[in-house]
Amino acid sequence: MSTENRARDAVAQFRDNSGQFTLVQHAAPGPLGKVAGQVVTGKVPRQPQAFRVPAKLDELRAVAASGVAVVVAVTGQRGVGKTQLAAEYARERVAQGWLVGWIAAETSDSLTTDLLGLADALGLRGDDEPLEVVLRRLHNHLNAHTEPGLLVFDNVTDPGAVADYLPVAGSLQVIITSTSTDTHNLGTAVSVDVFAPDTAVAFLIALTGIDDPAGAAEVAAELGYLPLALALAGARIRDHERDFAAYLSHLNDTTLDHLTPPRGHAYPTGLAKAISLSAAQVEAEHPHARLLLDALALLSPDGVHRDFLDTLLPTRDALLTTAAALRRASLIDYAGEDGNTLIMHRLTQRTLREGNSSMEDTAAQITEVLSRHLPTEEQAWQHRDIGTDLARQVTSITLFSPVALQLANMTIYFLDTTANPATIAYAEATHAHYRHHLGDSNPDTLKSANNLAGTYQSAGRLSEAVILYEQTLNTRRETLGNNHPDTLTSANNLAGAYESAGRLSEAIALHEQTLNTFHETLGNNHPDTLTSANNLAHAYKAVGRINEAVALYRQASEVSESTLGPDHPWTLSITKNYAVALAELKARDQSAGERPS
Repeated sequence: MSTENRARDAVAQFRDNSGQFTLVQHAAPGPLGKVAGQVVTGKVPRQPQAFRVPAKLDELRAVAASGVAVVVAVTGQRGVGKTQLAAEYARERVAQGWLVGWIAAETSDSLTTDLLGLADALGLRGDDEPLEVVLRRLHNHLNAHTEPGLLVFDNVTDPGAVADYLPVAGSLQVIITSTSTDTHNLGTAVSVDVFAPDTAVAFLIALTGIDDPAGAAEVAAELGYLPLALALAGARIRDHERDFAAYLSHLNDTTLDHLTPPRGHAYPTGLAKAISLSAAQVEAEHPHARLLLDALALLSPDGVHRDFLDTLLPTRDALLTTAAALRRASLIDYAGEDGNTLIMHRLTQRTLREGNSSMEDTAAQITEVLSRHLPTEEQAWQHRDIGTDLARQVTSITLFSPVALQLANMTIYFLDTTANPATIAYAEATHAHYRHHLGDSNPDTLKSANNLAGTYQSAGRLSEAVILYEQTLNTRRETLGNNHPDTLTSANNLAGAYESAGRLSEAIALHEQTLNTFHETLGNNHPDTLTSANNLAHAYKAVGRINEAVALYRQASEVSESTLGPDHPWTLSITKNYAVALAELKARDQSAGERPS
């Protein structure tokens, strides 16, 4: 099936689920047993090519070991090594057999995804359970945890978003990394700064093997002693210039005219030049380096497993060779338990993105590559484990480009059909990206709003579903008119939400209005008219107007059989509903002492 057709099917399925009142039965949770063996979750960064264990590691060790349920807030500007400091400590604890959960906390959807991954690994998620239930159980479990353990919330941008997930008892240690000093309110502060001049010089000499303190000092000063910039410079000097003065000359000759940072978000100049120099050098030596760099700049800053990139380059060997070259240049690192996750620093990502004049082309290429990993509907449950990571990558692309929005819709449908608790978080992010790229009144944005409302409804969040359905219906009436098919779809879905929320009189009034419009615009035999009739009959039955329900079901069943055929799924569904309603009518008449017709 083509990408376009699968997208249409995804949207159609959302409409069918909300419009035909398919009742989803949630299975009872299975037994939640203890998990044997060590648990390590998330993408813990591997030891990078260039990393000097800072003196701050001793401070972090001391603070983290100072008591029960300790929270440590590691803060500092971007590029100073906060994540690597936390990762070094996490790797030590992994080696000691601790429970370790690495939580990417930059966005609400990545936070939710990684917390659910931890809950899964601990055996705390039953079948098809709501997100709130799973996260509450996880929190209670962590508060009662008595064995050594560590949670790392990496790159926290909203301290309030993680506060509710921090254990207040038990034996777990918690590390938060962030540029925000507001996180100091959550725990003991460990501030990370740029390297001291002597540390920076020693770092460059050790990395390059060139014993030239004066030359190293000049390079370090030009780069502002920022660890990320020093790692990039050291790797290039080691493999290319073999001389500090030559590198400094190249650095000074490098311009940043091709970069277009948003107003008020200027780059650290030395770092941006170092990234540009290193990227250009690897690109000159490896033909596929630029494509891989530009792709990673668009993908999740929490890393992407290389299996998702298996068709981006001509061969897998080309991917492995190019990735290894980028890592040696300190442009990327490896992460994850198997080391097969490629991760790029956020500052490196930003510099490459904003210097990429063909970003939309790159986005289209990587979107096509990721679309090949989206399972068919028949294979969805079998491959459900890739859902959250696929959604993370697609959502990252849609943050910067509208190219992947269609794939995002399809991925959300995949999450929804596999009962993934993170569905709502990614549906909300995708809808926000639709609004950003296309505007609130764009037809595709409104379809996204409709799908998000349907996701809320499926999760039982009826008040949110009703509000969003109402907003969507009003906007469609204003922009498309009362008789447009999308407007009628919105009316049908809102009526269904009213019924689910117990607002039956409003549901019936809207269903009747919608059915009349379908009759006038599409005729009595159109499938959408039959669906609307089925839904109104369902609402009549819900309020006890069983005679009207039976009459409407009978009429819709006869028309469907004559126009679509007796074996069509819609005919079978409507006929079944008719039979159930007729049996209920006969049972009522019998109980009242009346002869059934």
